[in-house]
Amino acid sequence: MATGYSIGDLGRKRLFFTSHWLDHFTADCHAPSMTAPPLDKTAFLARLHGDTELGAGMAALFLRDYPGQLESLRGAVAAGDADQIERFAHLLSGAVGNFAAAEATDAAARLVRIARSGDLTLAADALVALDTALQRLAPALRNLTV
Repeated sequence: MATGYSIGDLGRKRLFFTSHWLDHFTADCHAPSMTAPPLDKTAFLARLHGDTELGAGMAALFLRDYPGQLESLRGAVAAGDADQIERFAHLLSGAVGNFAAAEATDAAARLVRIARSGDLTLAADALVALDTALQRLAPALRNLTV
């Protein structure tokens, strides 16, 4: 299982990403409507200055790696391991944040907040929400890779 993304994985392109902005989310932020598209393709490609090849590469890397990351997160939730929940949820929140995927980003950020609070009573429900958001996101990302 890969532990993250490196700029080297993306070839000749230099990108600067951060997931730390997610730390500014508040506990009362609202998840987007389930009818909203799982990916804002226009915003995502704008971040890449229209480089669809780079976008396809990023999508392919995410689609390759996220199932293992999600499985690790499931194990952490089952074990009640707040540190590991935070680690894997933060990794996923940064990854999906790159795609302008608000629903998945919010769901992952919620898990980070839950883990940091130490009260894991809502972690299983938050994991279900993240899994659902990722299931909606994956087909949109696959469309970027064709």
